[in-house]
Amino acid sequence: ERSAKSSRTTSRTPTMSHIRKALSLRDGSNEQTTTGPIALDTIIVKICNEMTVSKSDLFGKGRQKKVVMARELIIHTARNLTSKSFPEIAYAIGRPNHSTVITAAKRFKDRVADHQPVAVGCPHDGLPAGELAEMLATRMR
Repeated sequence: ERSAKSSRTTSRTPTMSHIRKALSLRDGSNEQTTTGPIALDTIIVKICNEMTVSKSDLFGKGRQKKVVMARELIIHTARNLTSKSFPEIAYAIGRPNHSTVITAAKRFKDRVADHQPVAVGCPHDGLPAGELAEMLATRMR
């Protein structure tokens, strides 16, 4: 009976939770991963930190490349990891209306499709936009 139990345990298929935990242990981060919804404010803070963009720049009217990329990453991540609508995302990042958010989402989707490397003066320059988005999304979970 004991051998049957142990063979059942060792042949179990790993879940995504197991895989994320293993990857975090491998990377040395050993951070707690979450499976629930991620708050939009959390996405904003984490992406601003990763991109070295201040929240005042993010909410401002500036069009510096690094700030624009941070906004695009926030929009992309929010659409993929939350159930927030374009108007809700626009309000959260201080945009005047949701059409600017829709345009930014399309622009970022095109960057991903074209495998464009990030080149905005941030710590992640050189990474393809899609890889950066996936890396940041993984860090959110």
